[in-house]
Amino acid sequence: MEGSALLKSTSARGYLGRLDARIKIISFFMIAVISGTTPAKAYPTFAGYFGLLVLISLTSGLKLTHIIKRVALALPFMLVLVISLPFFGQSGDQVAGRIFGLPMYSEGLSTLFTAGAKATLAILAISILTVSTPFDRLMEGFKGLGAPKVFLATVSFMQRYVHVLSDEAQRMKRARDSRNFNPRWIWQTKTIGNMIGVIFLRSYERGERVYISMLARGYDGKEKPFEAAPLSPIDLIFVTTLPSLAIAIRFFAKA
Repeated sequence: MEGSALLKSTSARGYLGRLDARIKIISFFMIAVISGTTPAKAYPTFAGYFGLLVLISLTSGLKLTHIIKRVALALPFMLVLVISLPFFGQSGDQVAGRIFGLPMYSEGLSTLFTAGAKATLAILAISILTVSTPFDRLMEGFKGLGAPKVFLATVSFMQRYVHVLSDEAQRMKRARDSRNFNPRWIWQTKTIGNMIGVIFLRSYERGERVYISMLARGYDGKEKPFEAAPLSPIDLIFVTTLPSLAIAIRFFAKA
């Protein structure tokens, strides 16, 4: 309920909430592609991309705190992938420092900053897209762009039932804590593993029951054909202006 209220409150304000979902998907995807193909060490260019996305958020009435929270959730996974980059280098590379005796190479640090900047910009663009677009409209936008039906169905069911599974996990945690469970020793991880297994089995059984219920109601895997709504002038302006500004930032900063 909180997530849907957030989407309603943010998407109702500003021009970004009134744009067609297909236009926003294309525009922010192009931002991610442009930033991802920017050459390494182009730090002023990355700063320009970041400023452009922040400007879009501010002018469209979105709260930066909501976007920052979503970016912060994804950053730890990104750091796990890139944190080892500074420790890889060739024999002739300059050593910038050492951590626990391991050398950090200057070229590796540059690669770390570049990869981190590109990943952060892509996550920021996706966060703005999801915060400004209700989930049902987002799925309609992907459907209009020809996304696979299996992908859309999987994501839709995941979004619908993830809160149910989260509630079940919370009930199991309360039952565990009420029995004075205190996971301070390595052998107590068996209990946590059993909980994860139970949640997996419950989610699998729930999926089977939902599928049988859908078949009983005549589900045949077919969906209603997508009826494309006409694009407004502001849609066309946005889909041409945003990527053009990103391209201009890339070449202007390079010059």
